[in-house]
Order: sequence, then structure tokens, then C-alpha cells
Amino acid sequence: MKAVFVRALFIFVLFVFSFSIPLNAQDVSIGASLTNDPNIFDTYTPLKDNVTEIAFDISKGVVTENSYFGIFYSGALSLYENLPSRNYQFHMAMVGYNYHFTKKIDNDTSESEAMLSDEDSISSSDDDTIEAMNTDDDVSTAEMEEEPTDSLDNFLNIRFTGGLQLNKVDYESWDNTILAGTSIFRQPLGRHASIRPSYTIIYNSYPNLTALTNIQHNISLILGTDVLPFSWFAVIPTFGAKSFPNTQTDSIILSKDSKSKFDGNGTTTGKTISYNLTTPSVTQTSFTLLWNYRPAPATYFTTRFTHFNTPSSIARTIPELRKGAAKTNDMLIKNSFGENELYDDHYSFSGNIISIGVVQALPQELSFTGYWKYENKTYSYAATDFADSVIANNRVDTRTEFELNFSRLFEITEETNLRAEIGFHYIKNSSNSLYFDFKKSTLMAGVEYSF
Repeated sequence: MKAVFVRALFIFVLFVFSFSIPLNAQDVSIGASLTNDPNIFDTYTPLKDNVTEIAFDISKGVVTENSYFGIFYSGALSLYENLPSRNYQFHMAMVGYNYHFTKKIDNDTSESEAMLSDEDSISSSDDDTIEAMNTDDDVSTAEMEEEPTDSLDNFLNIRFTGGLQLNKVDYESWDNTILAGTSIFRQPLGRHASIRPSYTIIYNSYPNLTALTNIQHNISLILGTDVLPFSWFAVIPTFGAKSFPNTQTDSIILSKDSKSKFDGNGTTTGKTISYNLTTPSVTQTSFTLLWNYRPAPATYFTTRFTHFNTPSSIARTIPELRKGAAKTNDMLIKNSFGENELYDDHYSFSGNIISIGVVQALPQELSFTGYWKYENKTYSYAATDFADSVIANNRVDTRTEFELNFSRLFEITEETNLRAEIGFHYIKNSSNSLYFDFKKSTLMAGVEYSF
């Protein structure tokens, strides 16, 4: 199944990139980075490693008088120096179409490529899509693009995304695929305001961990205005629902060689621990305030506040699935993802998230990006000690992180360039659930060649 999906994805990308109609907006980049991470699983017991990532991105688009069609592919291979069994690869492809009902598109405008860089990227629906592909729900460097000014533009944006993560044998339980579709319609409300209903559907499949396979529906209403000087301000109420299509009974298998595998069939030659999952679905509402501010052409700030209301019920989470098995075999803790990395989505907690991001262009083709984020989250499941004994009815985390990045662009020709980057990332997660109480600082250096 994996091989078929990879081949199909490759053939699709190759076909679309090879068709003969005139194309523009073509970008290809190849990058490599090295990160020194003192705690790769983000847990109380740190495991240090040097992680090398090799990435490849390619995109093309075609513009007509009132529309834009584009495709994007991104692939990455992560290599761990001390834990090579943790190596994994990730592939993501996106197809997007943007139709402007009342506006002629210029080839060089950012609005003509709304699927890749537009204020629509702040939609909560898009955040959920990205999050489902194991990316943080924060103000990342890539998201801090210039926002077009609200005007009388009236458009429809449709995006389809497919992603695949493949792990080595020891971590194959966490292999997953994602299929997502998003639709956003923009209706102007005068020259300085707009309303944008948005809908996203996500199917996230874990073939070796069937209890976590889920379907998500997210409906948002984006109310935006540029009435404030040099600013774009938005209010975004969101309703989300997550359901689990598989049966409510699952099991974790401890095979004779002490390697753990998840199985939904409940059959094995080793020891089996069964779980009765009583929550087939969960709903949640949230509210976001967003302010993007550009006081000068070379300076850009974005500030975001999101409040997540209490979920309607307890979502299926890895801590609940692994609770009994961890007592039986410590290998489940040592040879697995940290829970936060895999399944710490907002359906498992209520709370507030605040973030501030900045992009600053500097002389000599230098640039600086940074962000700060604060989270206060109350989870719907209990906090435990290292012996898995309940010490509080709810796990409560307070998380602070910030990141600083400096980069330098070297122009080789008019169409090719090389970018060198260094970065620092700090995380402190204070938790009453002892396994998740940690802090760490990571250093990164990388280069990217674009043509």
C-alpha cells in the first residue's frame, strides 16, 4: 500500500510538471540542515541527537485572466545520527485553484497565488490541515507572508492536499497518510472589509494504529478589515468535529521479541492488552484574533490569540491507549514517539495560545525572523506520575517557546540563489504530568539552493 501510494504520488507530480501548456511561477529549491536537539522526543527523560534533514520543494502555476492554478510538492528525509531507527521521510503535494469573479490578475501579484501566499493562510481550517501533518499550530516563518490589502476582490479558493509519512520498522506504527480539501469564498463588505466562510475536511489514516484514524470537519468564518493603518485585522470563530470511523475496541500487542505493535484485530502470538474506546467523536469551538502589522516595507509583525473551548468529550489519545501497556513493558516508552509529537491536537485540551512573530529585512541581503509563543492548556485526561498513577484529574501544561533565525541570501544569477541560515529554538513545558515536564534548546544551521 505504501509503495503504491508513493509511486502514484510521484507519477502525478511528474505528469503535471511535464505537461506542455505555458507555465510561470516556477520555483525549485533543495535544502539541507543540521539540528542539535538535546531532547528529540520532548519528554522528561531526554535523548540527545543530531538530526540532518534533506528537503526538496517544487511548484508551478499558470495564470489566466481571472484565475490561478498551481501545484506544489514538498519532500523531506530526516536522518538521526545516534538513533538511525528513527529516520523517516515525509511527502506532501497540493493542488490549488483560485478564481477571481471581479478582478483581472497580474502575473506578479501575491493575490494571484492565493493558494500559497494570501491572508487566507490564517484560516483555522488551514491550521488544522497543517497540524494533522505533524506541523505546529503556530506563526511559522513560512506563514509570515505579506497580506494583500482588503478590497472589492471577490474570489473562490479551492485546495486539495495529500501527505504521507513513512518510518523505519521500529516506528512503523506511526506511519500515516492525510487527505484534505479546503474551500474559501471571499465576499467584500465595502472597500476595507471582507467576510470569508471556510470549510475543510481532513482524513488522517494510521494503518498500523487504527484506533487513531480519524475524519475532521472544520467550519470557519473569517471577518477581516484593513481599516487600521498598515494593518490587517481578523476575527475567526471556528467549529470543528473529529470522528473515529473504526470500532471502539482496539488492542496493543507485545510480541515475544518485546517490540510493540498496534493492531485492530486483537490477534497475536504475544501478549495482548485490549482497550475499550468509548468516545467515537468529539466537537470543539474556538475563537481567534489576528493582527498583521507592517509599519515599514522591511518590517512585518503578526500577533495571534486563540481560545479553545472545552471539547465535548474525551478524544482518543496516545496516553490513554498506552496507559496499561507502559506498566508491562518499558520498551513502549523507549521505542516510541512522545505523545506530544504525535497526537497533541486541540481536541484533547482547552486553553489559550498567544503568539507574536516578526520578519525584518536587514542590509547586505540579511534577514531576521523570530517568534514567541505562550500556551496554557488543560487536557481532558488525567495527569500521572512515572509509575502511571493518577495524581490529578486533568493534565495541565504551561508552555513557552521562542525561535530566532538569521539568514543571508547569495544571488548567483538572476534566477538562482543560495540562502544560508542559522537558528535557535527554546522550549519550556511545565506540566503536572511528570513525563511531559521538560525544557530544551536546539541549534540549527542550513543551506538552501533555489532556481
